[in-house]
Amino acid sequence: MIDFEALMNLDVAESLTFEPLPKGQYKVTVDSCELGESKSRKPMYTVDFVVSNGDHAARQVRYWLVMVTKNGLHWDLPKFCEASGNPWPDTPTDRTEDYFTQVALDIVGKTATITVDVEESEYNGATRKRNNIKKVEWDDVKPKKSKASKIEL
Repeated sequence: MIDFEALMNLDVAESLTFEPLPKGQYKVTVDSCELGESKSRKPMYTVDFVVSNGDHAARQVRYWLVMVTKNGLHWDLPKFCEASGNPWPDTPTDRTEDYFTQVALDIVGKTATITVDVEESEYNGATRKRNNIKKVEWDDVKPKKSKASKIEL
């Protein structure tokens, strides 16, 4: 049962401000992943990483993987899907809503090393700093051998 009397005696806390993580590399674990759309209505994964160790352990950083670029599918999408444990379908008809939804579910708990940069942006007339994830290197992802490596001499 809620103690409303206790609530009446509390002051409203000041708004929290969050400093971005310093530029660098971090070991992270996927805390959550949601399949949705970007502002421009392109399919996108929103991934929340949690820093696993070091001075910034338990800090969160968000990553947006827009699945479509102006030239086709995002070049990191196959690695992202494979990191979730779902092999990238070579046949386009196998890239279904169910497949991409399963990837979002299965990527949670996976680990990676991310390279983070700090960028400045303007919002409502104020300049603020925010993180931008430049690179994601997934743990335990076996790189696919190129066709060239299969050529026998």
